[in-house]
Amino acid sequence: MQGNRTDASLTATGFSKFWTELGRNEAAKDRFLSYLPKQAGIDLEKIALVSKGMARAAGSKLYSGRIETALKEFTKNDGLVAKLWDNAGKIATAEGITSAVGLPGAGAAGVIYNITKEARLPIHEAAGKMIASPQFYDAMVAYARSGGELKANVLAREKQLVRTMAYRSWEKALSTSARARIAAVGPLVYLTESSAPGGQTATTQNR
Repeated sequence: MQGNRTDASLTATGFSKFWTELGRNEAAKDRFLSYLPKQAGIDLEKIALVSKGMARAAGSKLYSGRIETALKEFTKNDGLVAKLWDNAGKIATAEGITSAVGLPGAGAAGVIYNITKEARLPIHEAAGKMIASPQFYDAMVAYARSGGELKANVLAREKQLVRTMAYRSWEKALSTSARARIAAVGPLVYLTESSAPGGQTATTQNR
């Protein structure tokens, strides 16, 4: 299969599937990872686990509200992945990865190249550590299972997350505008809301 520009974004389920299929082809995976900093492969593994967990947890709620937006826009340049690395709006597809690997979705995973190509920046190390934390996984999955509602159990998970050193380091490394938005709506809403016209906007009524 040939990659193309339609591969520029994947749903959370699609990304997880891409990573699983890539893992079954050692040569293709080696070629893919050769384009990326060493840490990126580890980060991709964690992102794939989170995306799979969120999609499974959402279940019948997968196609409603904020969770639908978050999972559909998972690898877009203003989606959840881009926000984790504070790189929204700055990501372009790495076409070379698509053609070299020859798998559908490689173009979408190429966003990681753009995110991690300056891996020495504090946000990159901080984002990698946060996505690896069990508290981040638990909070994102609980939020997906709730259909994007800030229920009591979700808020409890969010509070557990923000108390971790991994989260604090990540938030500290974000831009001023990102920190301000998180202060207004919380990290779970920030990461999953859409900035596109007509997209899901944040609500703080349950806080």
